[in-house]
Amino acid sequence: MDLVKERLYYTIGEVSSILGLNPSTIRYWEKYFSALKPSKRTGTSKRKFDLNDIQTLFRIRTILKDEKRSIKKAQAILADWKPDMNPEDFIRTVNESRRPKLVLNAGKCDRIKKIISEIRTHLGKIQ
Repeated sequence: MDLVKERLYYTIGEVSSILGLNPSTIRYWEKYFSALKPSKRTGTSKRKFDLNDIQTLFRIRTILKDEKRSIKKAQAILADWKPDMNPEDFIRTVNESRRPKLVLNAGKCDRIKKIISEIRTHLGKIQ
């Protein structure tokens, strides 16, 4: 699921899908990060997250998972932090972060070069 601006609120399931997190991880982080408070709760106590909440979660995920910092360090970093990206830039950032990364090592590059060479040879024979 991609993050889109037209939505006002997202459920915890949608947010977990967008950010690649388990809903239980999001609930766990709510206990440790005061900046993370779902914007709205429905009559059935279901969490609803807006874009600022999702920016906060994205920042927490970046600090903890990508930068591999501790919760204590992340709390210090987030103490004065406020969501500051405009919605369009943030949506683009989140959607791009979900795209698979192409990782090529020397062996893969050599195989790709060999395949391209074989295709060129084969195409040369056709002409």
